[in-house]
Amino acid sequence: MQPLDGSSAVKVQVSAVENPEEASFFESYEAAHSMHDLSSLIAQKLGVKAPPVRIDSQAKYGALSRGDGAIYLRLPHKGYREKIWDHAAGCIVVSEAGGVVTDAAGQPLDFSKGKYLDLDTGIIVTNQKLMPLLFNAVRKSIQEKASSL
Repeated sequence: MQPLDGSSAVKVQVSAVENPEEASFFESYEAAHSMHDLSSLIAQKLGVKAPPVRIDSQAKYGALSRGDGAIYLRLPHKGYREKIWDHAAGCIVVSEAGGVVTDAAGQPLDFSKGKYLDLDTGIIVTNQKLMPLLFNAVRKSIQEKASSL
């Protein structure tokens, strides 16, 4: 990260939080871009105590790469198609800062198929330690939500 005052660059690193209760998470501000109820269910399953930080744009990826939060959930409504330009640069920044970016099925994002990612459910981002817990909570929450419809 290069400060605007001309001082030396600083290497960014994702949060080292291992306990989900101590984690904070980012999600889209716009309810049309993310199912806030599903994010809330996931946070509840993880035991996250902090309320979500709702911001838009790739700023979520930048903030997560600096350790300003530990989890980013992008769980859009059915039919929404994620565009690669909304995630490609952020994915690289978080990965370079030691984080993990996958789709909600736990697979790396595939930017090779054109302008859309065409994900089944969404995108999850966190550090190496929290990813197994996050993935499990996402999977269980998606199943729970589907069975309640």
